[in-house]
Amino acid sequence: AGSGVNVGSEGFDQTADGITIEAVLFPLWSGELGDYDEIFRKEDGGNRILFSFQNDTFGGSANPPVDPGPVLSFGLNVGGYGELDMPLDGSSEAAVTLESLKDGQFHHVAATYDTASGEKAIWVDGVRAWSVMLPAGTSPVTGGGTPAYIGNVEGGGEPFTGGIDEVAIWSRALTPDEGSEKESVHSPT
Repeated sequence: AGSGVNVGSEGFDQTADGITIEAVLFPLWSGELGDYDEIFRKEDGGNRILFSFQNDTFGGSANPPVDPGPVLSFGLNVGGYGELDMPLDGSSEAAVTLESLKDGQFHHVAATYDTASGEKAIWVDGVRAWSVMLPAGTSPVTGGGTPAYIGNVEGGGEPFTGGIDEVAIWSRALTPDEGSEKESVHSPT
């Protein structure tokens, strides 16, 4: 429960053009109500950045709103803090389910926000799976002195269950071609 990688707080204020958080992972997340498995989290209050598996009752406040249940969530302050919650019930553009992600293979997941276009998106294995358009030209607010963590939160309590590999954070939105280069080609050992 205490495992996680502290990557510090430096450089997260350099996201004027956007941001991408990407990882190659195989989740073993329970999907149970109240359970959170963090891929990445920088907890700076209203300026937090997160990319995590969640099951809570806050889906109605997501943009766009979703029904309660297991989601892959991308939280970011773009004109105010908001989360893009992709349901893991097969209703996404790429028909992603929790079961399809727990198939024993590594999967490439990415959360992107492009300031120029305003697109906030979640990608799975090189395919845009869920997205929303926000006002174009609005830079994310991502600074703050709180450390960022891969695989948990500061102090523990929301550990990632499974395996995470090849995590990268970019100060711009990767293009679809750049993201698809990372598609999973190996299986967990």
